[in-house]
Amino acid sequence: MALTGGLVLVSVIVVAVASSALLILLWPRWTGRTGILARVALVAGHDVALLVAVAVLFNDHFGFFADWTDLGQALGVVSSADGGVNATAGGDPRAAVAAVGTGGDPFPVSTSLPGPAPGMAVGVGGGVGGRQQRYLHFTVTGARSGARSQILVALPRGYADPANRRRRYPVIETFPGYPGTPFNPSRALDALVTQRRMAPAIVLSATMEIPRGRDTECVDGGGGAPAVETFLTQDVPEWATQHLRVSLHRSGWATAGISAGGWCAAMAAMLHPDRYSAAIVLGGYFRPQFGSVYAPLPPASAAAARYDLISLARRRPPPIALWLQTSPADQVSFATSRDLLAAARAPLAVHSLVMSDTGHRLAVWLPLLPQAFTWLASCDPAFAPATASPDRTTW
Repeated sequence: MALTGGLVLVSVIVVAVASSALLILLWPRWTGRTGILARVALVAGHDVALLVAVAVLFNDHFGFFADWTDLGQALGVVSSADGGVNATAGGDPRAAVAAVGTGGDPFPVSTSLPGPAPGMAVGVGGGVGGRQQRYLHFTVTGARSGARSQILVALPRGYADPANRRRRYPVIETFPGYPGTPFNPSRALDALVTQRRMAPAIVLSATMEIPRGRDTECVDGGGGAPAVETFLTQDVPEWATQHLRVSLHRSGWATAGISAGGWCAAMAAMLHPDRYSAAIVLGGYFRPQFGSVYAPLPPASAAAARYDLISLARRRPPPIALWLQTSPADQVSFATSRDLLAAARAPLAVHSLVMSDTGHRLAVWLPLLPQAFTWLASCDPAFAPATASPDRTTW
């Protein structure tokens, strides 16, 4: 039985209202010691009914749990065997990564190594602070967008070692859901590097809420609204090339995101194939989903049509390798993910993992990170372990 939809909502609301009515009607009638115990039981039942109603309302809005089976799996009382169905659409992901992105090469031609970012302590051999100082926060003002936001930089192990002082690293630019904190998948990356299934990579995670609390959907808004797309896809990478030893090739840049951040990851890569070669989308979607408070683009405008990634995949598919996860039970992501799979054609290459019975939550997505990053390493040589990539020294 589904945990979202009209029947469940109506049922829990009716029960909550009925419990309130009973509380009002029966309270004066129950007195004495027995009455006190009955009142306690009545209040407890009323509170439980209200909490259940609120929980179901939140679940209906956000889609955390799809049905009772999904909830049971999350609580550990039902075994999970939903490994999903893997499928491909469009072209070859290796060919998409190897293709030259449209619009020329936006990275600087110079191959000189950058100095440290402002506030980054330099150690022996040009390393960063101590060897344990891997997670750094910077406030960046975009030269192109004028937007100002915080960036989390997660450096790979070994970045500060003198032996690696001339090594450039591939980059994964990550995007959290809304509302959310920076999405830092370093733990999954560290494990894959240790297992020699992936190369060390730098993680960049910028705040998408500009100003704080606003669901921007990562777009460039009109009428004075913040140019978030420009900040994330131009200002942040350009800042990184000036201050970090990052790859200067599109094949060394990928995006990854969850929920609304999955949309941002897909949008950034598909609209900027000159800068990114791959994207990982967990529970994301392929058209922006603005809330009722913020509407930065007129619905029928050319600016709004530009963000229709399904139309883009059908008419002018970019050379991007895309990995996506969704489920028919995920009301946030499934409809547009299904449409994108139907529209995809070469040079766009899509690998999908369609799970049968999962909701929209972190507990579904985080265990899938090793699978998604292993896919990235398999189709993009910049993220492959050193033994599989003879030109490792250029990254």
